[in-house]
Amino acid sequence: MALDWARRDGGREALVDRPLRLTYEQLSERITALAEALSQQGLRAGDRVAFLGAPGAAFLISELATHKAGGVWLGLNPRYTARELQHVVADSRPALIVAEGANDLTALHSALDDVADQPSLQVIASADDLPKVPRLCASAPLLDPRIALLVYTSGTTGVPKGAMLTHEGTVAAARLYAARYGHEGLRTLLNLPINHVGALIDLVSPALACGGTLVTMPTFDPAAIPAVLEAEQISILGQVPAMHLAIEAAGGYDLAHLPHLRHLVWSGAAMPRSWIEARMGAPIELSTCYGQTECTGSVTFTRPGASVEELADTVGAPAEPGDLRVVVSDGSAAPSGEVGEIQLRGQLLMAGYVGLDAATRETITPDGWLRTGDLGCLDEEGRLRLVGRLKEMYKSGGHNVYPREVETVLEEHPAVAAAAVIAMPDTRWQEVGWAFILARAEVTADELLAHARERLANYKVPKQILVRPELPMLPIGKIDKRALRQAAEQGLYA
Repeated sequence: MALDWARRDGGREALVDRPLRLTYEQLSERITALAEALSQQGLRAGDRVAFLGAPGAAFLISELATHKAGGVWLGLNPRYTARELQHVVADSRPALIVAEGANDLTALHSALDDVADQPSLQVIASADDLPKVPRLCASAPLLDPRIALLVYTSGTTGVPKGAMLTHEGTVAAARLYAARYGHEGLRTLLNLPINHVGALIDLVSPALACGGTLVTMPTFDPAAIPAVLEAEQISILGQVPAMHLAIEAAGGYDLAHLPHLRHLVWSGAAMPRSWIEARMGAPIELSTCYGQTECTGSVTFTRPGASVEELADTVGAPAEPGDLRVVVSDGSAAPSGEVGEIQLRGQLLMAGYVGLDAATRETITPDGWLRTGDLGCLDEEGRLRLVGRLKEMYKSGGHNVYPREVETVLEEHPAVAAAAVIAMPDTRWQEVGWAFILARAEVTADELLAHARERLANYKVPKQILVRPELPMLPIGKIDKRALRQAAEQGLYA
């Protein structure tokens, strides 16, 4: 896509990595030069190149050059622990790691010393160092040429797995996103981790598809974002809800000073109704969408001009209605309004998990449907409402409880920024809910309990409500429920 725009309108601004500014022609020249260098050093079609670093010019050039050279690219998060880094590298088996800005390559090498069977792995601090390393000769089996990206799941249900995303899927996802949000002069802020589809697909791909501009920030700095929005005339701001809320908590911005801002988008979690209501009526579109790593990008979108109810209670309608279904336990289609598992098919689906054939067969049905593990229902207008993860649903006194329903009610309280509900064992009721609250204002557990009792059946009301100054977060900005559950089971919240 970037190379196409270089031929069509090379003078357009493609990338801002302050103080660096690149047109599409300049970006294309750098991509082509690196692709040629990778090929000259022996990179084969199907070999992997990993990039450890932040959003910026070096990341984007490495990704697109790897594709041009026929390789498969994966992002490594600088926030990975040594153990996490070792797992992803051992599993993906790259021929090369570009560790941009690594303060200590010796420490990085030390962290990778325990990665077995990869004596030929090369690690460099910059793509400029590529000619200095021995010829690339990875021992790993080559991946299918259709594969563009390896993106590792967040690991909330176990060890992270590498989803193999195809060129066809990434292009299809970019087109869906661009069809929904694309506009002339699109300028987007890129500040999400580069190891996640939120950055790679939702932000990067549609901007390049539209001939837009990516403005990068190496770290998430909520207090600095308003100034960047104004100075760089950002037209679409896509963040996970926790990031939007952090920007607001750091002082926020005045929409009157941001005439170029056209879209505020969130995904990955629900947005508190109070945040939505505070922005309704402004000359800007609010929108949310839904997708998964395993389906490359977003598959549902709310409509332009969506109501508060649609934005707060649903994730919109499928972009391709025939590629999404909700099924009940016997595999049949769920009637309108009935909860079941969300399943997906089509061009966007991953090719599978790298090296994990059994896990792939468990996740993708023989007839090609992806089992998302998400529970939801379709309303009469075809909009999808999420109620939680299949593995998060629990039974309390014989009744099914969907944590997302409880969280939504708690987040309606004006003092609540975010809520996370987990199941804990109970001698009387089998399981009960514990609710962890991230507050935006002073509030007590008793006040929230009264709020919940007015709106929920008794068996859905959490038996414990814990108001916390902070909650453990995953790198992608979601609350880490697995960490909460482990801490609760260890008695840390007793």
